[in-house]
Amino acid sequence: MHSYIGYLADLPYEEQLYWQSFNEWPQGSISERAQQTDILGEWSTVYDPLNALKHTIRKLDKTSPEWWNPRGEALSDATRYPATDSPKEWADEILALDQFLVEGFLVKPLRIRAEAAGRKIDPKWGSIKVIQEVLVANGRSETEAKAVVAPMQSVHGLRTVLKGHATNDKKRKAEIEARTEYGSFRSQFNQLAAECSKALNEVLSAFGVVLEA
Repeated sequence: MHSYIGYLADLPYEEQLYWQSFNEWPQGSISERAQQTDILGEWSTVYDPLNALKHTIRKLDKTSPEWWNPRGEALSDATRYPATDSPKEWADEILALDQFLVEGFLVKPLRIRAEAAGRKIDPKWGSIKVIQEVLVANGRSETEAKAVVAPMQSVHGLRTVLKGHATNDKKRKAEIEARTEYGSFRSQFNQLAAECSKALNEVLSAFGVVLEA
């Protein structure tokens, strides 16, 4: 939770003294987005990958093709950036992202679509693998199709490790890799959201889905 210092002036003086007792020096700078919107009162021009993904999914919900299970505002609101360096919070947000995006794809209609295009589908395959086969049927090479769905596969794989029955060693390894490669859980999540947003748009284009402006 955070608040701008100006709002504390609206509190009774005794409450101001109480909050002052918890005061500490800033541990970081204000974000560029907050500077634009909250301080300067301007529209934000900062690209936010998670908001971009949510925007696309809201429009996809309205189009509602047969292979998509509309996600709704509750799932959208529940999907957020990790705000702290807590491994549990990071794991919870990875779970939310997987539920918001990956679980939206319905495997049965996707399987029908792939088989109708001449692809042989293993009944045990999940939605991401079937999407890959649809992309191949639409002219992508195996390598290209695999690269398109890779971000969504990464999200689903992380969810399995972090929130499934993986060993503590595997969970710890995933945490170390995220911190080492990206510097923080939030940065890792930000990159993953950006890649997923791009992946979803590529899938929609390949599927011939045109979303309203």
